[in-house]
Amino acid sequence: MIDSSDAKPPLWLRFLQFPLTRIVALGFALVFMMAVSDGFMQKFKGDPFASIAAVVGMTAAALAVYIGWARIIERRPALELSLPGAGKELGTGLLIGAGLYTVCVLILIGLGVYRVEGLNPWTFVIPAVAMALSSGMFEELVFRGVLFRSVEDLFGSWVALLVSAAVFGMVHLLNPAGTLGGAIFISIEAGLLLAAAYMLTRRLWLSIGFHMS
Repeated sequence: MIDSSDAKPPLWLRFLQFPLTRIVALGFALVFMMAVSDGFMQKFKGDPFASIAAVVGMTAAALAVYIGWARIIERRPALELSLPGAGKELGTGLLIGAGLYTVCVLILIGLGVYRVEGLNPWTFVIPAVAMALSSGMFEELVFRGVLFRSVEDLFGSWVALLVSAAVFGMVHLLNPAGTLGGAIFISIEAGLLLAAAYMLTRRLWLSIGFHMS
């Protein structure tokens, strides 16, 4: 008698489970959804609450696609997005990320590079919430959840750390006024940090918190 649990998956499923296929298929789907999310942010630029609502809807859809791929194609639970402990990890990432930025600004103030000339109302922060949520969720799903995991499956953790950090930085060359120097700095100070946060916890919530903050 043959145990069905030991049966080899069909060829088409093994093809979809291959790490490079995951990068192309799942990665493309998530990048496309991120582009749609960015389009909603532009469409609702004058209405920040509508923009936030649209981004929340798109990120929920992206999470469903990612978890669905893990369960249906990879035949595994998406433990990197499991909810137990997610609030603590997300909150820790938000606090540490905010702390790092605060320290950087204080250093720049101390060096005379940065000067506060006035304060805006707190409501000026609201439009940035949609951008932070979109980039934090989508980019972590793509760069850590898909790219890092796929390269790690093929070549190991340290190669995945370097590759995901480098690609993450170079993609920012597409930003308006993006420069090579800026992309290299982003690879080092953000790409390595975010990948290390995933390596530490084997979950995405800490890196999502860092990224959003």
